[in-house]
Amino acid sequence: MKQRRGTWWIVAALAVIASFVWLSFRENDAPAARPDLRAENADAPSATPPLQAPLARETRSSSEVLAEAASEETPASANAPETAAASPDDYVIEVLDHQGAPVRDAEVGVYLLIRGFEDPTAWSFATYRCEPSPAPPLIRVPRADILRHLEYAEKTARAQGFAQNFQLSFGLRDALAPCARRSVTGAEDEDRKVVLQIAPTARIRVEAYDATGHAIARELHFVLRLRGASRASYLNRVSAQSTTGSHVFPQVPLGVVLEAVVEDPSGVLIESIQRIETPTVAGTEMVVPLRLDREAPRLCGRLLDAHGTPLSNAAFELAAHRQSSRAGTAAKTDGGGRFTVFLGSELREFGQPDALEFRSELAERAQGGGTLELRIVAPTYPEAGILDLGDLQLAEGDRESLLASGVVVDEAGQPLANVALQLWDVWPPKQTGPWDDWRALSEESFQTNAEGKFEIRSKERVRALRINPRFDGYYAVNPLTVDPGTRDLRLALGRAFRISGRVLLPAGTERLRCLVYPHDGKNARSPVGLSADGSFLTEALKPGSYRIDVLLDHAVMHRVPAVAVGDPAQPNDPRLNPLDLRDALRRWSLRVLGPSGEPWISRSIYLLSATLSPITASPLPETGGRFRVWLPREITQLRLIAEGTQPTSLTWAENEQVVQLTAASTHRILITGLDGVPSDVSVSFGITAPAWEDADPADVIRVLAIAPAKSVQNGMILERGIPLPGRTSVSFGLRSLLADHSVVLPPVALDIPEVPSAEPLRVAPAPGTLENALAELRRRAQR
Repeated sequence: MKQRRGTWWIVAALAVIASFVWLSFRENDAPAARPDLRAENADAPSATPPLQAPLARETRSSSEVLAEAASEETPASANAPETAAASPDDYVIEVLDHQGAPVRDAEVGVYLLIRGFEDPTAWSFATYRCEPSPAPPLIRVPRADILRHLEYAEKTARAQGFAQNFQLSFGLRDALAPCARRSVTGAEDEDRKVVLQIAPTARIRVEAYDATGHAIARELHFVLRLRGASRASYLNRVSAQSTTGSHVFPQVPLGVVLEAVVEDPSGVLIESIQRIETPTVAGTEMVVPLRLDREAPRLCGRLLDAHGTPLSNAAFELAAHRQSSRAGTAAKTDGGGRFTVFLGSELREFGQPDALEFRSELAERAQGGGTLELRIVAPTYPEAGILDLGDLQLAEGDRESLLASGVVVDEAGQPLANVALQLWDVWPPKQTGPWDDWRALSEESFQTNAEGKFEIRSKERVRALRINPRFDGYYAVNPLTVDPGTRDLRLALGRAFRISGRVLLPAGTERLRCLVYPHDGKNARSPVGLSADGSFLTEALKPGSYRIDVLLDHAVMHRVPAVAVGDPAQPNDPRLNPLDLRDALRRWSLRVLGPSGEPWISRSIYLLSATLSPITASPLPETGGRFRVWLPREITQLRLIAEGTQPTSLTWAENEQVVQLTAASTHRILITGLDGVPSDVSVSFGITAPAWEDADPADVIRVLAIAPAKSVQNGMILERGIPLPGRTSVSFGLRSLLADHSVVLPPVALDIPEVPSAEPLRVAPAPGTLENALAELRRRAQR
């Protein structure tokens, strides 16, 4: 009887929660005014690790950080309830096949593209299906959902120590980006209707076989990803689970290079990867056989508790540690305390660790919060077979240790209470970046007490602790990087300043996202949006001179060259005169056709102007290959660059222009001088533009390509991602596959001509730099 009464209480509680959720959806569907998504009163760290050296690093990029944060913290999103009234600000999506017929069973993913990277990585936050009705199949995406996740994404990015612009994008679920994707530029129809037209596609069937040639009829994980793309990218990979040993991917872009991957979720078999070129004829099916014929190496041993008794049937976690990174897997002992752990793909790709950690929380100890753990110097992973670790006796888990203590004061030396302390584990311990490795410590919140003092204790293992105080109206004068256990620190905060103003935009841009960027010549500060009346407020600025850029739909529309703050002669926060852009902008409308006359719907373009910035705009295609972008009125000439085509000159026209692209041979770059690189070191390349290093991430695309290369007889050839002629540079990155350390070589200048030549362009590392980088890798491996 008691159990039944308890069940009714649970049902009643769930009913109350459901009613609150339903009411929240009703509120979110109300027509929304233009939001004020201003940045928090926080100054980002002086260096932004994900953006400092994105070419050679193969650790977590900014997109991977956000994807991980989203999977851990972002609330799940779904379609608004059918009973909720539609808002006029909601997006309505219609999906058409390549012949223009509506698609009724489509599922659309909503993404926040991370601007500033050529690789179209994104943060995915929701999927939506067609509404059940006999009318034409439409998908409704509530505007309130988008604003909520956009605000969360920006806050998460700032909390991770960098600021990014996000652009809303829609794409077919379970389809690679070239099939059907469209980013919203703000120039969509007044009814907010978005049309996704699917490009012609093919089908790929992947089949898994064991060493004897028989199909593997158990759970497997199949993946198709664009070759050279990040594994964390939602737009560059599709995946599926299968229990039959095969799977059909129905929508695969034509004429691209993919990697077909089959993984064993149990970790017993080593994954198989095969490079494939997709069919060039729409509607055809390609069969790709993949062999899972190698068994993964495994570790075994026996776990004992602190008294030497075997831990029978105990769940534990095996974590591999290297510097501040970790990768782990869950396992369980048998009745005699023995265990066997297969080194699955995650642990193998992690590389050789510095240490292995075993942690087990027993049921009878769980109420007290204690754990048993053991940290051992990692033996060398076996390439195959079994490595027996013998008996491992676990002990009491580590207690909290002191990381740092001290006081936070203002410029006059007075203590400041309730100052939040942002903590980073960094390596090497430099005052400024770039850092080889970094990690935000977010286990709990640290702040000063009423006397301005702080004492940071944590179970985290930290190599070098960077402390960045954050307090409303102040900035950190001396953010420190100290050794763990340092006492009696003294951190000073100075008064921060603000710049305010107002931006007046022309009619027709109400739905465009406008951002204001302050830039001190070294780092772009966090962007701020406009309020309903066009006003803005940039906060937490250090004394100095700032350039103010006004970005409309990710292109610079206006620039205030210098605004001084913190000047003793003018101590007040400056307020700018209204920035009236109502007559300063006009819209370019283009319909771009490929060399064969097909709409240019699967790739972006670059618009170049000699008067504004190296890349004036890089809009993404809309329906039928249409591109619409607002630009300053003084721009009358543009050059349109699209990969694999000749540059096209454009002149301003009031009406839509039809641009027919002409095919051109692709630039090729031959990398030489890499003979001394050993087999356990990988090499990555990137194409950058040196003149753009001081530009804001949202102003231009700094990285034109994180380019895959293929080996040839006398070097390595880069054939993709080199669309822009002019003065560029090639960067080199070396990564040790054994210790997972990375080193970036100095870039080498290279002039890319307008017209590709038959012979590849030649470039090599500067003399001596390769040898120095390899020596640095060896030194880091010995630390």
